[in-house]
Amino acid sequence: MKLRKAFTLVEILVVLIIVGLLASIVVVQVDSALTRAVTEKASTDVSMLNSAVTRWRASYPSIDFDAQVTATAGSGDRSEAAFQLLRPFLGLPADITTLSQFGRETGKLFTYSYSTYQFSSVAVEG
Repeated sequence: MKLRKAFTLVEILVVLIIVGLLASIVVVQVDSALTRAVTEKASTDVSMLNSAVTRWRASYPSIDFDAQVTATAGSGDRSEAAFQLLRPFLGLPADITTLSQFGRETGKLFTYSYSTYQFSSVAVEG
């Protein structure tokens, strides 16, 4: 009786198929977890921006926040103007100076709504 010292082609293919299936399951789970994490981070960022609006209003009760945003923005972006007013209340690192930089990690665009007086986020296309 001769001893076999190598794997057959069928055995190798079966192992490769099993490894491929396991890898595809892992990739799907990781992608799903990353999507949930980004969504949660964006939600936390929106809450942080809205809390900063509340703190700003408490610090300057005699000044209307929305009127200040309009005056600061002029003909420019009102969401960016609101963000600039709130920067001292957000405790951000010095390298985050614009609203687009603030949303860069999550790929979200944050906007300030005058109808709800709150920030919200939307996905950035592209």
